[in-house]
Amino acid sequence: MKKPRFSDSQIVGILRQAESGAPVPALCREHGISSATFYKWRSKYEGLAASLMEQMKQGAGQAAELCGFLSNANRLLILCTLIEKKGMSSGDLSREIELSPSATSQHLAKMRDAQLVACTRHKQSIIYSIKNTKVEKIIMAMKDVFCP
Repeated sequence: MKKPRFSDSQIVGILRQAESGAPVPALCREHGISSATFYKWRSKYEGLAASLMEQMKQGAGQAAELCGFLSNANRLLILCTLIEKKGMSSGDLSREIELSPSATSQHLAKMRDAQLVACTRHKQSIIYSIKNTKVEKIIMAMKDVFCP
């Protein structure tokens, strides 16, 4: 099977140039495509920009909400520790990050309500772990940037 010359994002970019007023024949010459290809793309990708924008708006809202939870240094320390240690009790966490037990519990409760962490009962202890894989990826990326 022949590999396409243009990726979906490149095609959408070309179509957006046309929407912003660039003449179609000039775009076709610039990118080395026929006008038939351009109009085929336009019919295929019609409405994609609107759905893509809706997805981006929804994703931006979720990202902003998550950033709100991650904007607290103590919560970041808790999440980093949970990733490193693969689950801990509230008491162990408070000793590890040197935060009072009540403050640690309050942060854990907020993160549990936001479904960032999960808790499981092990005998008389409650063990906390990362629930949301997106959070783990974000924390690891932040760790790469800020903790070299």
